Amino acid sequence: MWFSLTCLTAALHYLIYESKQIGVLFPYLDWYTEHKLEYITNILYFVFILLYAFAALGLRPHKRFVVTSVCSAGAILLFYIFTPSTVYTHFTVVAGAVMAVYLILSSVYICVTAVKHRLMGYIDSIIVCSTVVLTTVVYLIEGLTYFTKIFYIRSYATILFVFCNAVMLTINLSRTERRLDESKQRESQVTHMNEKLEKLDRLKTDFMHNIAHEMKTPLTVMSGYAQLTEKQIEKNVVNDETLSNLETISSEAQRLSDMVTKLLSVSHNEVTAMELSRFAARDVLSDAAAVCRPILAKHGNRLVTRADSCPDIIANREMLLQVLINLAVNSGKHTENGTVIFS
Repeated sequence: MWFSLTCLTAALHYLIYESKQIGVLFPYLDWYTEHKLEYITNILYFVFILLYAFAALGLRPHKRFVVTSVCSAGAILLFYIFTPSTVYTHFTVVAGAVMAVYLILSSVYICVTAVKHRLMGYIDSIIVCSTVVLTTVVYLIEGLTYFTKIFYIRSYATILFVFCNAVMLTINLSRTERRLDESKQRESQVTHMNEKLEKLDRLKTDFMHNIAHEMKTPLTVMSGYAQLTEKQIEKNVVNDETLSNLETISSEAQRLSDMVTKLLSVSHNEVTAMELSRFAARDVLSDAAAVCRPILAKHGNRLVTRADSCPDIIANREMLLQVLINLAVNSGKHTENGTVIFS
């Protein structure tokens, strides 16, 4: 908006002051009104440029500066509008001096503010500040030569101002496109990271489910054998089966302890290599059967082991035992009064 108003006042001032063609465009406009418009557009031109500079730099001027500028420009405009030409022409030099001081101070204020906000590292900010300084220089040259040899340079300065604005807009557009590309890249990275987090969340859920399932089996076995042993003790019947039950409870407690230890190792990123060993297949099948029989008996199922002809195998005994137990337990969940065979 301020750029458009600056160009409008510059065009009006050119038609009135430099080319003198305002009368051709507006034949009913009298000389007295043209003279007033000349002074008014002269002031508004520079005020609009200053406001344009603040807007282009993205700065908000200090409240005291705004109040001072509005009051000063408003007072001068009202003075030109409501006083006859025989009066305000006597104060042309004074008004010009006041305007020159105002422009110099404003130029310094804008440049200092830009430096304070660390904007002078950008080429477009340098162009805006240079435009303000150039405007002040143009006004000073016109004022100093007003009563001798008038230099009509404002039109050239306006052309340069328009060109600088076009350059600044091009730079801003390029910067905006670059920032847009960076935003898209960051958005893509965030999306990719969210997908990873969702995958990790699913893995965590599956992991917790598996851990709960793995730990539930030894607890169920321990609970079943403990109840059976409790009934034997209540009946005062302690025999080899009772001792076997206690050994199974101790074995499952140790296996549960090993699971917790491995889980803590994983939580501390202490992943150990899988240990392989040679052992008899019938031994691991017998251990799995001892663990699973009480669980399968709940649904009327029975467990049969046929391992006499099985050769020795090389594997991780604990993991193989856990696999056999899981298979037997899952089979018992979906079978009633049936038979599960280890062979």
